[in-house]
Amino acid sequence: STYPPGSTFYWTFGNGTDSQFSDPVYTYQAAGVYDVGLTITTPEGESKAIKQIGYITVTNTDPPVLGDH
Repeated sequence: STYPPGSTFYWTFGNGTDSQFSDPVYTYQAAGVYDVGLTITTPEGESKAIKQIGYITVTNTDPPVLGDH
């Protein structure tokens, strides 16, 4: 869906972190299962909220190890 110009976006990532970008990129720092929420508010004050329970599963947060060549 598209929303009128001036709409605000509020994302929650299930670990106390949030974003107000319309299309954020977020990297989790710890393994776990996380809920994700989004609230959009139009300039007229109408809000729509959605929460996805257990939407993100992070199993490994270690950076890849490069071997010697």
